[in-house]
Amino acid sequence: MDKVKRPDKRAERSRRTREKVVEAARELFVAQGYGATSLQEVADRAGVAVQTIYFVFRNKRTLFKEVVDTSIAGDTEPVATMDREWFRAACAEPTAAGQIARARPRHPRDLGPGRPDHAADRDCRGHRP
Repeated sequence: MDKVKRPDKRAERSRRTREKVVEAARELFVAQGYGATSLQEVADRAGVAVQTIYFVFRNKRTLFKEVVDTSIAGDTEPVATMDREWFRAACAEPTAAGQIARARPRHPRDLGPGRPDHAADRDCRGHRP
């Protein structure tokens, strides 16, 4: 009988913790700014110990880089932005408006009314080169 390989529970728990921390940091950085946000506040918002953040990210700068990277890419997959299909499609657009429309933030929570890019997206769709 073949054994079915199950996902490693520890790895899955680690991934979820990392995502909670990144999401908490994103919310706080947007609301308060990078400089005004402490790692303790991020830990409290994410429901983890501040030592967990130091263990996973080492420092605030690395956490910020992760927030920026996942905001641009829209996920946590280890694929460089320039190797992503949406980025290539944006580069292939013949107009600046088309490039902006294709390259706007990929994460669903970054889109929609009330977000700065929502107006830009609406404006780009209505733009005629």
